[in-house]
Amino acid sequence: MIDRINGRLALLLAVAGLLIFLLAGWFLLVSPQRSKAAALSVQIDDASGKLASTQAFLRSPEAHQNVKNLVRLRVAVPDDVRMSGILRQLAWASRVSGVSITSITPSAPVASSGAQAVPIALLVTGHYFRIAKFMHLLRTRAEVKDGTVHASGRLYGIDNISYASGDKGLITATLALDAFVNGAVAPAPVSTSTTTGS
Repeated sequence: MIDRINGRLALLLAVAGLLIFLLAGWFLLVSPQRSKAAALSVQIDDASGKLASTQAFLRSPEAHQNVKNLVRLRVAVPDDVRMSGILRQLAWASRVSGVSITSITPSAPVASSGAQAVPIALLVTGHYFRIAKFMHLLRTRAEVKDGTVHASGRLYGIDNISYASGDKGLITATLALDAFVNGAVAPAPVSTSTTTGS
């Protein structure tokens, strides 16, 4: 009888040990993995929801308008100096307004609010109203009207202007001009001199 009880006891102990082993394995191995799987499932659902809303936005007219605005902003405030583009725009403005550019002296980019600015010392000669038209052309290359960005060229800012009278009613104006650049940029060329216009 003792042998039978010991056999039964041994069997019960073996079954109890196996149950304890299975429960410990469940709580230590399987249960944490299930909670991780549940957390991953929630993250996947969140990512799927965000993806669906992003795809819906990209198909909307507002997204296309935002892309157009971004393209216009990149025209007004490009990611690099593009000095050749600045020179072409200055030559265009001088030709249209009828002033002569005597010298252009760019400096290294400096920090400005929201962007960087390339300071340019510009010497122009012409009649007063032609110089005013020249400055107007530069200021209106990039502007905001009714909350919409309009840019046919770079954003310029005129910090300072000084005048000196010359022969035959001509005026020589010295402009402290800023051409704006987005982000970190390489230094601009030290000096360029040219003569354009009439």
